[in-house]
Amino acid sequence: MSSAISISKSKLIVTPIMSTKTKFIISQNSKRNLIRNSEYNGYISKPTVKKIGQMVENLIFGIELFRNENKGLRNLGSLQPTFVTLTLSYGQIQNDKFIKRNMLMRFIEEMKKSEGVQNYIWRAEPQVNGNIHFHIIFDRFIKWQYVRKTWNSIQEKHDYIDAFEQKHGHRDPNSTDIHSLLKVDNIAAYICKYMVKDKPLRKIEGRIWGCSANFHKAKNPRIEVCEHIIQDLEELVKSGKVYKKVLEYCTIFRYKKNQIQETINNIIYNVYVEFVNSIVPLKL
Repeated sequence: MSSAISISKSKLIVTPIMSTKTKFIISQNSKRNLIRNSEYNGYISKPTVKKIGQMVENLIFGIELFRNENKGLRNLGSLQPTFVTLTLSYGQIQNDKFIKRNMLMRFIEEMKKSEGVQNYIWRAEPQVNGNIHFHIIFDRFIKWQYVRKTWNSIQEKHDYIDAFEQKHGHRDPNSTDIHSLLKVDNIAAYICKYMVKDKPLRKIEGRIWGCSANFHKAKNPRIEVCEHIIQDLEELVKSGKVYKKVLEYCTIFRYKKNQIQETINNIIYNVYVEFVNSIVPLKL
């Protein structure tokens, strides 16, 4: 039976190519996600967790590729990930859908217009106090002062700054946070930890995540492979460069962090690079 490999930055998944349709077990969260009734239900399924994780990996790798291939370009320093958290400065006034439509998306549009952002992924979740808040990864370096100024300006238009001033006596709430990534060894894994948490304190009304248009329908490449590539992977397992895990329906080959190019076959690597460049369009 021939095999196919699904390629991502952190692992390869080898599955048999089936001649007939295979039945899959659907989780309870996935079943709930199928019952839309024209509304999103506030749950995040395992396939969605996987999709968001792959998108974050692809975005970070796309930035790394562009920087490595264009080292002589001016303003290259502006092309680096910025991981932002946005919070409300007072008890939530409007419903979740209103805030996403009129505040979150307005903020993202401002970043695209003024900072040149092209690629982004966002996730909404509730805080302990019940307020909705957002995690966003952008493909550009953005100063924390501008992030706070822009978000507070949007909050001001929807009564949050006035309410904050009545309680605290000033109009400059610390409503944003930029996570430092300088000392983070595995940036994609660090960001995913925040983006795919699935123990909400309450349901979020409407969509709980979103991304720039180029990510929506993109699927990581899956190619048919010949036996010698599988043999090469087995040799890498013996050498300790790749970790192997055999499951009922697939075999996972996970390589050490940041060693994708040094570890896997050039054919597989080039397929992944071409895919990432096609979905993470970048320019300065």
